Amino acid sequence: MLPKTLRWLLLLAGALALVIIPQIGNRDSGKSGEELAHTYCASCHLFPEPALLDKKTWTTGVLPEMGLRMGIGDRHTVLNRMSFQLFDKLCHLGIYPAQASITPKEWKRITDFYTKNAPDSLASPKSLQPDNPTVNPFRIRPIPRIAQGQLSLVRFVPDKKEIWTFDRNSIWNRFDLSLALLSTHPTPGPIVDAIPSNPDYLLSIGNMLPNEDRKGRLFSTSQTGRQYLRTLDSLHRPVQALHLDMDGNGTRDWLIAEFGFETGALRWFEEPSGKPHTLSDKPGARNIVPVDADTDGDTDLLVLFAQAMEEVILFRNEGKGNYTPVNLLSFPAIHGSSWMEYADMDGDGKPDIILANGDNADYSITPKPYHGVRILQHEGRLRFRQTFFHPVPGATKVLARDFDLDGDKDLALIAFFSTDKTAGSFLYFENDGMGRFNHSNLGVPPGEWLVMEADDMDRDGDQDLILGRFLMSGDPGMDKATPAALVLENRSANNSPTPKKPSPKPAQ
Repeated sequence: MLPKTLRWLLLLAGALALVIIPQIGNRDSGKSGEELAHTYCASCHLFPEPALLDKKTWTTGVLPEMGLRMGIGDRHTVLNRMSFQLFDKLCHLGIYPAQASITPKEWKRITDFYTKNAPDSLASPKSLQPDNPTVNPFRIRPIPRIAQGQLSLVRFVPDKKEIWTFDRNSIWNRFDLSLALLSTHPTPGPIVDAIPSNPDYLLSIGNMLPNEDRKGRLFSTSQTGRQYLRTLDSLHRPVQALHLDMDGNGTRDWLIAEFGFETGALRWFEEPSGKPHTLSDKPGARNIVPVDADTDGDTDLLVLFAQAMEEVILFRNEGKGNYTPVNLLSFPAIHGSSWMEYADMDGDGKPDIILANGDNADYSITPKPYHGVRILQHEGRLRFRQTFFHPVPGATKVLARDFDLDGDKDLALIAFFSTDKTAGSFLYFENDGMGRFNHSNLGVPPGEWLVMEADDMDRDGDQDLILGRFLMSGDPGMDKATPAALVLENRSANNSPTPKKPSPKPAQ
């Protein structure tokens, strides 16, 4: 039992703490708006310069959302754009705190800093019309429309001489190479990745809309494709699955990019136990490229993160399932990173990083001149420098392949968020072998192309393309007989092109 005097002293100390601590928390730091922005805005992503957005977008889109995440404003306004269940989870995670972490005066200095220094409007991207005629290596073949155009995955399966499409409504269609429908099967959720093998593996995202649920699953299929065996469960909006030996024990494990929403992860799971190992607990793992980046004989992981802290991370393989993350590139949170390739674009013997950035679906929906496709040249020792950029509003995915079989890598790009569907929803960049590209849409019909894959579907020696649409409910064309997918059949193998001279840059 505490003495009466001591108990009174403790009670008095507690009462003073209730009065003094809030006053300390609300005390103005005296920092400028720019200093405060560097402190708070750069705490969970790269510092966003005011010039990245126009004044209106800052004041009506980004800053109000930023304020809610700092306890400024009525957080219940977000209920207009999400379910109560998701809102409750986000509040529980501290995404929308009930208490402000900054004083009203300091917050005003931040908003004044952005509105004062932001431009009235962003520069308009240059025209997407072709700058030079391009030889078209492809023949366009529409896939017959089976259902609404909401495709979540398209895939060539050369070993089976098949083409697969999956849609948001959990339907799997299989076609032969003449594009005749072979079968239609329901799937246990929207499929976003598939590994054709024996058995086939299908990755379900669970719910395609942003959420914090863990309803993603990995399935193996029966021979008929009509039964599914659950391999992994409780995944957080997974978008990619790779079957790799992660710990060097001779058995392939599962590596899963769990994009998530406000939270997420990059994890691998031991086979056959399913024991999980977390490489990163950050959201936004978009795509993974297995590669021996440090040339030490084992497989490292190059990963694009496209949520909050947008960056390219190399997970260096240290052996026995241990990986060390190394940051290679970082971008502002409104950069819109959406896909990454790793290929030697200049013929110097070192793979370069190719990025598509154009995700334009959050709080700053406006055309951005820095959206597009860019090449970051590998200068050695995992250092990269941008050497090519072409603006493409809404760029979604880019694939680097030698499509015309002339000895260098070309680029195929889709832009789901394109502001010019006629000229910009698909673009082909022909490499001239000297670091320059001629671009054209090759007559590909405009569309809401969300998914794209490349492979040699007919084993004739060249890379074919397949594009898939994702029409939102109410979009024009939703109920029309427009193609939901296109096959771009490559005819380069039959044309016997003459390879260009390689780039004069020597290998190092």
